[in-house]
Formats: sequence, C-alpha cells, structure tokens
Amino acid sequence: MENSTTRLLKTYKVDIPAVKFVGRKYSEEEKKDGTFGRLWSEWFAGGWFEPLEALIEDPGFIEDGDAYCGMSRIFDDGTWEYWIGMIVPESADVPTGYESFAIPACSAVTNWVYGKEPDVYFHCCLKDMEEQGYVWTAIPSGERLMTERYVCPRFTDPDKDGNLILDLVYFTDYK
Repeated sequence: MENSTTRLLKTYKVDIPAVKFVGRKYSEEEKKDGTFGRLWSEWFAGGWFEPLEALIEDPGFIEDGDAYCGMSRIFDDGTWEYWIGMIVPESADVPTGYESFAIPACSAVTNWVYGKEPDVYFHCCLKDMEEQGYVWTAIPSGERLMTERYVCPRFTDPDKDGNLILDLVYFTDYK
C-alpha cells in the first residue's frame, strides 16, 4: 500500500538506442515474503554486478547507464519474468552464468518516485503518465518492459527525512 508521503517528483521521456539487458531471470515462485529482496541481497553479497559493470565503458550510452535494474518483462500471453541485472550496450558480450535479451530502439518514460522504502516500490505511475499524454505500450519486439532503476546517489543516499528516489521506467514503442 502506498504511503501518503510517497509522491511522483518528475516524469519525462527519452529515446533509447538498441541495447540489451544482461542479468538473471527469476519467476514468481522465487519471491520470499512477496518480494525479490532476498535475491538482491545475494547479488550484492556475491559480487554479481561486477562482471556487468565491466561491460560498460561509457555510462553515457543511455541515461543513468550505470544503474542496477530490476526488470519486469510482460508478454502478450500474460506470462511474466523478473530480471536482476543491468542495461548494457547492444554489442556487449554476455558473461558466463548470465542471460540476456535485446531491447530494440524505443522510448522510455521515466518517473522519479520520492518516498521511503518500501513505499516507493508500490507507487503506480501509469495514471500520472497517461494524464501527461504518455501511454505504456509494447516495444517493437512485442513485450512490455518496466524497470526499477536504482541510481546512485538518488536511491542510495536518503535525504534528512529518510526519503529517496526510485526511478520507475516504462519502455514504449513510440518516439
């Protein structure tokens, strides 16, 4: 349930070149207590982001190109995947032990959600986006993509009141 102090600070659209997402795929059954938090802890403890960070020579290849991501991938038949990893340049090699999928050139609507953990995870931006003229559509490859983008220091350094900013990014099929 969203806390009343959680709010949307900013919504904007950017164009994304063809890229790929590299990480590991998880299913609904792998949640514990309704979240993937345990898996994120495993990623940090295991140093699993380090091989992905090495794939990014210039973090400016996309906006906040060095951020860790939790990517939701939703297909037309209703199936769903959750991935932990990073968006990397299209030409990057996939390290052993990781999987990837292509993200064709598209647009992305970024929403900065301000509040406390865990409330920021439950803020739904779709109504706000629609009021601003943005529609979440499937990307050219046919699926819907949404990522929680954890940007330093917006997410990692809470303000004096303990609030932080989580980016919720919806990929769309228009420019």
